[in-house]
Amino acid sequence: MVFTMVFLKLVEWLIYQLLANSCYRAAMKVKNYGFFSRNPPLRSQQHQASPSIYPGVTKCRVQNRGSETLVCDIDSTLLRSHSIFPYFMLVAFEGGNLLRAFLLLLSYPFLCFLNYELKLRVMIFITFCGLRLKDMDSVGRAVLPKFFLENLNLQVYEVWAAAGCRVVCTSVPRVMVEGFLKEYLSADNVVGTELHTSGKRFTGLLTSSGLLVIHIIFPLQSMVFTMVFLKLVEWLIYQLLANSCYRAAMKVKNYGFFSRNPPLRSQQHQASPSIYPGVTKCRVQNRGSETLVCDIDSTLLRSHSIFPYFMLVAFEGGNLLRAFLLLLSYPFLCFLNYELKLRVMIFITFCGLRLKDMDSVGRAVLPKFFLENLNLQVYEVWAAAGCRVVCTSVPRVMVEGFLKEYLSADNVVGTELHTSGKRFTGLLTSSGLLVKHKAVKELFAETRPDVGIGGPNSRDQHFMSLCKEAYVVSKEDLKNRATIMPKNKYPKPLIFHDGRLAFLPTPLATLAMFMWLPPGIILAIFRLLVGIYLPYKLAILFGCVSGVTIQAKGCDPGQKPGKGVLYVCTHRTLLDPVFLSTSLGKSLTAVTYSLSKVSEIIAPIKTVRLTRDRKIDGETMERLLSEGDLVVCPEGTTCREPYLLRFSSLFAELTEEIVPVAIDTKVGMFYGTTASGLKCLDPIFFLMNPRPAYYIHVLGKVPREMTCAGGKTSHEVANNIQRQLADALGFECTTLTRRDKYLMLAGNEGVVKDNKR
Repeated sequence: MVFTMVFLKLVEWLIYQLLANSCYRAAMKVKNYGFFSRNPPLRSQQHQASPSIYPGVTKCRVQNRGSETLVCDIDSTLLRSHSIFPYFMLVAFEGGNLLRAFLLLLSYPFLCFLNYELKLRVMIFITFCGLRLKDMDSVGRAVLPKFFLENLNLQVYEVWAAAGCRVVCTSVPRVMVEGFLKEYLSADNVVGTELHTSGKRFTGLLTSSGLLVIHIIFPLQSMVFTMVFLKLVEWLIYQLLANSCYRAAMKVKNYGFFSRNPPLRSQQHQASPSIYPGVTKCRVQNRGSETLVCDIDSTLLRSHSIFPYFMLVAFEGGNLLRAFLLLLSYPFLCFLNYELKLRVMIFITFCGLRLKDMDSVGRAVLPKFFLENLNLQVYEVWAAAGCRVVCTSVPRVMVEGFLKEYLSADNVVGTELHTSGKRFTGLLTSSGLLVKHKAVKELFAETRPDVGIGGPNSRDQHFMSLCKEAYVVSKEDLKNRATIMPKNKYPKPLIFHDGRLAFLPTPLATLAMFMWLPPGIILAIFRLLVGIYLPYKLAILFGCVSGVTIQAKGCDPGQKPGKGVLYVCTHRTLLDPVFLSTSLGKSLTAVTYSLSKVSEIIAPIKTVRLTRDRKIDGETMERLLSEGDLVVCPEGTTCREPYLLRFSSLFAELTEEIVPVAIDTKVGMFYGTTASGLKCLDPIFFLMNPRPAYYIHVLGKVPREMTCAGGKTSHEVANNIQRQLADALGFECTTLTRRDKYLMLAGNEGVVKDNKR
């Protein structure tokens, strides 16, 4: 607890130093006279005018200065550049990497609102933190001189060349400029900001002397912009930064960012929703003829933030870069008001996103996470109502499919997004963000909804006041574990879902995922090579050492001479036959309906494709059984949830030597299956999990009287084995098939047609 409090105080101090003071001044500047105002206050005019007491450098004579000493800066003096930023970018890109340069570029808009000292400190930290000394030496010797020479100020250089002793004093890190100044300009001495190092790397911090202080100021010429453009930028800065940062800065200055006792005004604002009773007070009986209106954010869902669902769309519907950009925006979203926060998330998530990708995510990915975060108390009232309406500021395309498919919503009204062709633009339609109380008025006209349920915020009070009865979901209700929806109470069983992420991507969880990706990829490749090249016992040993958990139960029943055993398995991932072969310690042949070329090449066991022609496939499997043991997954496709799909009865017609094998997997970060993505990456994603687990239970051989040889039909045998495996795993049997899965998740039948020429 003590450590936590010390850490919070440290973070509070950092936020105050790096954000509050600078943003407060920037916000006050914009609020008082505009960011690009041509008539700033008198104090500012005097400060700008003060350098004019010195004549321009063009007035400086060049003759007879051989015995004199010249002192100057390099930034905006020896160099014509108005900013030192490009040279930091050169160091970040050439001495660091693409990611470091990208982070520096992302910081630029915020650097514009920091004072010179803070701006320089931030650029130094991003550019030099972890940079090797030899890389900086290489950039300073081989890269920077070209750009310095191209931007050298001729007038200043003529005076410089005439002087007998030349000294440079600069706030720029000395390591960036010393090599060029001494090698190319024959400087006698270079004094600059010194950087702290640890071993052979920079730490990104300054030494105890801090930034070098210079008392020579050279006038800078301001750039001339079009007045229309200036006004537009001024308005954008005011809207996107000044108002929100002003409030954030005032909050930090008044009572601290992590204060446990906010001012009375804030307490009153938070307490205002209590004028409505809690949702637990709402009766459920006799509401079959009533209309219910509520939001999904913080009402139907227990989540405090809608951010994780935007992250799901960005990652699953977009790509890794889009998700990373959304994650980087999160610290700045914390200081924006609700409307601006939603607009920014919508733009990053949807700009350029294809409509069909959003449709796929809304149908196959989001419902799982929505159901897991459904508020049980609100849902009980929802289920009792006769007419159910959702009004939300969240984009309609994100929630409508789930609400109508799983919760039987009668109407969903949400924010509408602008599209161009088959893609989203990231902008809103002319109607803008949905205002709930206006939407309720337009929807119901003169009538009033019977029941309104809102979240713990002031935005919902307006629409709740239009309802005959109103109830609020408090923050305490959202934290109460009694509001968690158990799976057996889901309005509709969740059998199929898609997507790679196995966790709700909150900001911290997403950050952990991105930090895990580099070592995770290396670990996955290592595990893959172990499974391919090492003997079974060593493969199990090294697999367990690397974090893979294998729980094997039962034993191999053996086989009759000259005839192979048919292992009938439940299907969880493409690696099922591989893990079964490894756990049994013997080579097996696997048959599959669809396998990518990559997976077929890297498979450590023999794999044979089936054609979906019952006669041909039966002959192929009989031939393979005569050669050795065979593994078949009669479900025909994978299922992530505790359900078994209908078993194909073909295997039951082939042999009486049948051994059922119950297989289940557990993952914490990535799913190793997909219906709409690249199947060749399925094994990689599964093995990228920090601690993937495989549970394998080899059941006893099916008695002869329970096989076709004992008089049973193939369908009876298949159904009996399906029930055995379901009982062993605690799963439920279904009659759903591969075709049902792919029609729901991918919009096709899951069959890849061979185009024969």
